[in-house]
Amino acid sequence: MLATTVLTFALVPGLASAADTRLLSINMTQPTPVSVPDEGLGPYATMFQVQIANTGGQNLAHTVLTIAANAGAAGLSYAVKYDPDGGNDASDTFCTPSGNTITCDYASLGANASRTVAVVFTVSDGYVAPASGALFTASATTNNENGSNTQTFPVNSGSFAVSAFGENAVSTFVLDGVIGENLFTSPVGGAAGKLNTNVTFNTANKELVSINEGTTGSGVNALYQCPSGLVCQADYSEVTTTSGSFTNAPFFTWKLTAIVPKTYSLSQGFVAHYPAGATTYLTNTPGYWTLLFKNKSALCGTDIEAKIASASQCIKTLSLTKFDKTNNLLVVEVVMDHQGGLKY
Repeated sequence: MLATTVLTFALVPGLASAADTRLLSINMTQPTPVSVPDEGLGPYATMFQVQIANTGGQNLAHTVLTIAANAGAAGLSYAVKYDPDGGNDASDTFCTPSGNTITCDYASLGANASRTVAVVFTVSDGYVAPASGALFTASATTNNENGSNTQTFPVNSGSFAVSAFGENAVSTFVLDGVIGENLFTSPVGGAAGKLNTNVTFNTANKELVSINEGTTGSGVNALYQCPSGLVCQADYSEVTTTSGSFTNAPFFTWKLTAIVPKTYSLSQGFVAHYPAGATTYLTNTPGYWTLLFKNKSALCGTDIEAKIASASQCIKTLSLTKFDKTNNLLVVEVVMDHQGGLKY
């Protein structure tokens, strides 16, 4: 669940009393995780929600909600607004964007009524997050029952900060209806390391996507330990999404590009899949599977849709080429109907 900042106000001068029946609350969820994209890539996006609610028993006159981003944040840009409940709370009838500010004029707000707006902002490769302070703010104003004495109630996103660019990590929010979304970490070589993760998918749902590359390490709590009887490279790739499921064509395509030793052989190669965050490999357990490169039945073949329907995963492409004098370059492309962690 997203962290939420909540403020509730009694709409009377001075201290609230037990008899107060004109109450307004304003809530803001913390923005979803997002990282600064590499130069020339992105933008990536973050989403947060703001709700105003009449929690009292009386009508609130002329209620206006204003949502804004840090005015001095170059590289942070308003993208889209929507009602997360599927209604019209964010429609153009009420809400007007202007630059990085959205103003929603709801006129009156009836007893026990609420309005919720989800806002998506993009983060470009030129963005530098502030060391502290809120990136996003919101405020609600309402008049008293006589139509005067406007009162303002603010809220902000708290200490949320955009993550700096990381060569082995990506975090972003992806709207539904996006065709062929392609997210990837930095190429192999140089400071980027031995692994590159590239995922491609269509978004039937709104997705929070996180890609992390790391090394298994040691100890019982180490992520993605090698299946018994196999020898793995130290690196792993982890991808998590909101839904975790991509059951319709073109499914979820996960391409790994890795620097491997010259001794690496396709006849002995494999990819092993784990549920996200797994610290063990449970043989013959749903969600855990191994595709051996030498096993023809692991290949997708010409009818990928039929293969996914029967097996849930398959190898689409596979290659091993020279990288330098001591290493080779492995490229394996797996099609699946879900996300998680991969070892090779």
